[in-house]
Amino acid sequence: MKRGVVLLKLLATAGRRGMALTDLAAKAQLPHPSAHRILRQLVIERLAERHADSKRYTLGPLAFEIGVASSTLYDIRDVCEAAMNGLANATGDTVYLVVRSGFDAVCMHRREGEYPVRALVLKVGSHRPLGVGAGGLAILSALP
Repeated sequence: MKRGVVLLKLLATAGRRGMALTDLAAKAQLPHPSAHRILRQLVIERLAERHADSKRYTLGPLAFEIGVASSTLYDIRDVCEAAMNGLANATGDTVYLVVRSGFDAVCMHRREGEYPVRALVLKVGSHRPLGVGAGGLAILSALP
């Protein structure tokens, strides 16, 4: 089960393009046949999809369904919306809501300001190691 979760985490960072089996196996430090077997089961369970044309894997529809179901329990976007809008309006810059997930910082929400030059460095749903970027560094600095 742990190896399946590792593969799901990798797929969560792969975006729409997905990842090839070889890359997934290498990043998960799994033998190619093991990664293939686990991914095949994830596809059967609809947690992953294999795209026939590109032969790449992405998150499947069940991952989305689980995320939607859990969003009502853990959605802090509603709590932060007013503060994010205030910051974006006051600074004119883009404001990101970043939360910790293990050793990663995950972008949960983004509010764009009115400043004409926009550097949208994070996509909603993207993962980065905690030591990378201002959001991850702020989280690290608050840890004991």
